[in-house]
Amino acid sequence: MSNTSTVSSYAQDSGVGATEVAFECATAVIQWLLQETPEEKAAVERMKAHCRRERLATGKATSEPSRLQRPSLVSIPLHLRDPESLAQSAERLGYRRTSPHLASPDRSSWEPILMRNASGERLAITTSREGRVVVHAGGERRRVEALVRRHTIDCVAAHFARAGMAVEVQPLSGGEVQMVARERRSPRGDGLAVVETRVSADGNLSVDVDGLRGSRCDEIVQDIARAVGGKVTRTRKKEVLFTLPGEPTRTRVRVQ
Repeated sequence: MSNTSTVSSYAQDSGVGATEVAFECATAVIQWLLQETPEEKAAVERMKAHCRRERLATGKATSEPSRLQRPSLVSIPLHLRDPESLAQSAERLGYRRTSPHLASPDRSSWEPILMRNASGERLAITTSREGRVVVHAGGERRRVEALVRRHTIDCVAAHFARAGMAVEVQPLSGGEVQMVARERRSPRGDGLAVVETRVSADGNLSVDVDGLRGSRCDEIVQDIARAVGGKVTRTRKKEVLFTLPGEPTRTRVRVQ
């Protein structure tokens, strides 16, 4: 049997409400996330110096900026239930945990993971009331997507290693990473699976399974979804479903 499936890492695709996300990021965390980085403060000083030079050169009054326009908060809920695995991937991206003194809401289990890199960029990882991981950042969604991408790569590689598969990794254009894993032995005598995965720049994952007879491709899809903390949201049967018994099948999966 073969099918085309979609697996999503982002819980927004499942209709998670904004109220659930907003609840998880207390005011103190929002303020911490939106603090100016040293680079942003330096940019303000450069703009002030430029205004002063322009005023001296033209004799016209030019207002000096007091600060850059602050970014809005970006909060992205995931299907993932393990915040620690996401924090470990953030550390591989150069973020380090920090423990500023923050006023905590009346909720004993509320323990955000606060992280900052050498450039001053900040992330906060919290857990929703439903147990989902929520990632918060100031300004651009790309910071969260870069973290999801790193986490997907880490989890897929670890999953293949646990399965004892031979893995080849190759960087592709556009920030994509391809991983091809091959089974060394067949657990059921139904063929040796060849699993080709591609992780895109925003963390989406496509999976191509080849070399199997029967329905084990569905199990491989589910195993990969669990490994990355994602969820299978759509499955479409392919024409190859009607192939003769014993004929190898192929399945394609996309993890978002």
